[in-house]
Amino acid sequence: MGRYSWRSTPLQRHLKMSSSLPTGSMVKSCWVTRNFPHMHRTLLSVPRRLQLSLTGPPLAKAFIDAHTAVRALHGAPPLTWDNALADSSLKYASGCVKGHATDLPADVGENLYYTASSAKINLDDPALVKSAVDKWYSEEANWDYAASAGKGTGSTGHFTQTVWKSTAKVGCGIASCPNILIGGKTWADVGYVICRYTPSGNWDGEYATNVPKKK
Repeated sequence: MGRYSWRSTPLQRHLKMSSSLPTGSMVKSCWVTRNFPHMHRTLLSVPRRLQLSLTGPPLAKAFIDAHTAVRALHGAPPLTWDNALADSSLKYASGCVKGHATDLPADVGENLYYTASSAKINLDDPALVKSAVDKWYSEEANWDYAASAGKGTGSTGHFTQTVWKSTAKVGCGIASCPNILIGGKTWADVGYVICRYTPSGNWDGEYATNVPKKK
């Protein structure tokens, strides 16, 4: 028997907008674990001024710490930082492409997070890192450990990838894409956070082992 990861349909892009955000800000997140050849990638913009976070030691530690905190709740071991995953995440984020990469290897998972504000976003702020990971993990509230033990769902894929027990490495990148149209509004600054994981999570038939209940 082969291994299968949860896939979307063209109408299920795993985009989720928070309904409880302060005025003047917006967050979206999306996830993927496999190649989605049917997905169309849309350029967020051609940035007039692209800003990148190099995800050096301070931010790398922030990403590891944020993941470790939520993974520990489920008995999952800490992740180690992978520079190759970080480089590929940063390169993709810098392209300001709205949507997942369509050429990821099967063993690489991906979580995306957008945060938009009328104020300038500080890409070097560890709070941005924590906000992204906390947003992904917030889907735990919708996870049914009994009913979902065999198959995942599009509404909880960030959470399951974040805590996936057999995932060992992570690398992340952050970019700023100015003047982006999202949700019918043009935002002055969009922070784009991408984390990539290996081995990837969200494999059907492996949820019970890799997404245990909170300890």
